[in-house]
Amino acid sequence: MIYHILIHLCVFPCLLISLNTVLLAESEPSQPTKVINCTYICWDETPNEELFFRMGDMYLSMEFMRGKRSNPISVARMDTFQVYRKKNGSEDEAPFYELVGETLVPKNAKELLFLIIPPDEQEEKYHVFALDDSVEVFGRKTFRFVNLTKQAISLEFANNTQDIYPDADAVIPTKVDKSGGFIPCIMRNPESKIIFGTRLFCQPNSREMVLIRTSMRENKNKPRVKFFSQFVPGADLAEDK
Repeated sequence: MIYHILIHLCVFPCLLISLNTVLLAESEPSQPTKVINCTYICWDETPNEELFFRMGDMYLSMEFMRGKRSNPISVARMDTFQVYRKKNGSEDEAPFYELVGETLVPKNAKELLFLIIPPDEQEEKYHVFALDDSVEVFGRKTFRFVNLTKQAISLEFANNTQDIYPDADAVIPTKVDKSGGFIPCIMRNPESKIIFGTRLFCQPNSREMVLIRTSMRENKNKPRVKFFSQFVPGADLAEDK
């Protein structure tokens, strides 16, 4: 995962914050906070094993919630977010923690969402991503598309067409009114062949995340797609009046 760049507002694609990525500085850099507020979510809703994240010398259990984000937690800022599983040692050894995935933590983000993607067959480690989860970046009436495949995807949505590269995302605002509305969504592969098409419903008081993952079937173009919605309260409700 790939090249750290700062997540831009609106229609510009943003590379995911991942272990091998490089974070570009903001035009007006701010002092990093000592505490970050974070949530996490798993592709499989809940993992099939207990996972832990490391905080200094402590290993804290990750309490996932089925079909939605975990409850928010505040943690001391770290350079790397590391995910572990607990393993039993031999008869003469104490249990120990095995690293199964990690990602860099962006220095300027105050609110983060960690995506935990379990390994497919023939993979050993989890894929872990860090996304700027602030409402300034990912606000109400907005869709975030995350490309977890190995090919670029051309996305047609909300009167915009843009390419989302592997291990990157695109945050796209909509113009729905108080009643919400359906918005056509088409995804194409690099050969311009449609691999996914539907109409997505957008609510005025929520934000929607769309995760796109390679099909588990060999030679199958249609990706796996999952949707996560979150209600976003706020004073800016007045803008819809």
